[in-house]
Amino acid sequence: MKRKKTLIYILFIVLLTLIPPTWYYLIWGFANNFPLEIENAEQQTDAIIVLTGGTKRINEGITLLNNGSGKKLFISGVDPSVKAKDLILSNWVNRDNLIRNTFLGKSARNTHENAVEINKWTSDNNVKSIRIVTAYYHMPRSVLEITKTNPRLEVIMHPVFPKQLTPEWWLSPNTAILITGEYFKYVYSSFRYWSKR
Repeated sequence: MKRKKTLIYILFIVLLTLIPPTWYYLIWGFANNFPLEIENAEQQTDAIIVLTGGTKRINEGITLLNNGSGKKLFISGVDPSVKAKDLILSNWVNRDNLIRNTFLGKSARNTHENAVEINKWTSDNNVKSIRIVTAYYHMPRSVLEITKTNPRLEVIMHPVFPKQLTPEWWLSPNTAILITGEYFKYVYSSFRYWSKR
């Protein structure tokens, strides 16, 4: 564990050395635009969409479905062996109803594939509005990929906030490396769509 922490700090120092000063301002601006609040919390949508890959996301999606924030729940990027009943534990009062209205996408392995999977499911189910549940730092790229894949969808952002990530991201090498990587992934996704125009 100590060795892993040391390697993270070394990687952080290397990044600081290699990234030109201009990138610092761009990354800072990117991070300052993360959604830090849940927008339109009371608005119901046709479906709640969860992108797997981080803590708290699936439970938040199930809670939203249980509270009536959406009519259906679609979880994208699920392991092929997993079933809805494996995710909705027995302590849920309305478990059977929740299972009936939960749908799993099992083909996506990255954010772009999530968007493709979501586009197919929303089109097949005549879904016009969605509430996206993913980590706050992952939200800009998720929204970009989903709206570029299906511009007709109405999208509401519903960020979750993993406990292990500090809001003062620049003070934590772990968080700073994560957000720096997310920024460059966002730039790559933006360029990919721009180049197709």
